[in-house]
Amino acid sequence: MSAVYIYGGIIRSMKLTFFWCERDASIQQAILIANKKSEHKDIVDLLKRRMEGFITANKYVMISYNISNELLHDALKITPGKKSPNITALDNGKFKAVSSLVLKKESNNKMDELHDMGATDILTVQLTNTRM
Repeated sequence: MSAVYIYGGIIRSMKLTFFWCERDASIQQAILIANKKSEHKDIVDLLKRRMEGFITANKYVMISYNISNELLHDALKITPGKKSPNITALDNGKFKAVSSLVLKKESNNKMDELHDMGATDILTVQLTNTRM
């Protein structure tokens, strides 16, 4: 599904037109042109936020893994996250569960590095949309 189709209704309701749109699932850039004097600033801001979320979701994946407390510090150097990783203690007290955003193009290498250092249960999850 292309961005044109997703946002077509909003675009038409504001009497705007797309000049160009790549119909590729790996869209990494979009240009939104709006009149600074628009009476629809709230809708323009909403559309911008949605486009940014879509682009981010196509650039990143969520990586999750379990790691021993002793190796946590080194593992976080591999997966520092976009802002910061989410770290949760496991019930046994000896391991942590880590979730972090990583660039999609780097995910396989990061999974290999984590595996080689002793991380287990390593998963990547594709994102469909985000709000950052």
